[in-house]
Amino acid sequence: MLWFIDDGRASPSFSEDDGVPYLRAVSTIDILNLNDIKIVEERKRLWNHCMRLIEKGDKAFEKYQNGSAAGKKEFEMIVLEMNELIQPPSEFSAAARACFRGSSSKWAREIA
Repeated sequence: MLWFIDDGRASPSFSEDDGVPYLRAVSTIDILNLNDIKIVEERKRLWNHCMRLIEKGDKAFEKYQNGSAAGKKEFEMIVLEMNELIQPPSEFSAAARACFRGSSSKWAREIA
């Protein structure tokens, strides 16, 4: 299993003490060239976009909770975009999913 560090690099979620799973993760990172600078920069860009979506979603959700129809529509549009980002055909869908799962917002974690 892989996880992404805030700077966009991929890293094994295993320690060297885990043996084969760690070696598999390191090999996957190397073979797929996941820490190529262009890939890392694109992943960082996506991560920042996901964080902005969560922030906008928090504000829209608050409006929605206060009875605003516009807040409800805005929240639905944000959720729709988030769902598109985590679909398997989407580039870096795993990074988007990881961003949403790591959010402090319960609604964002549930989407991932």
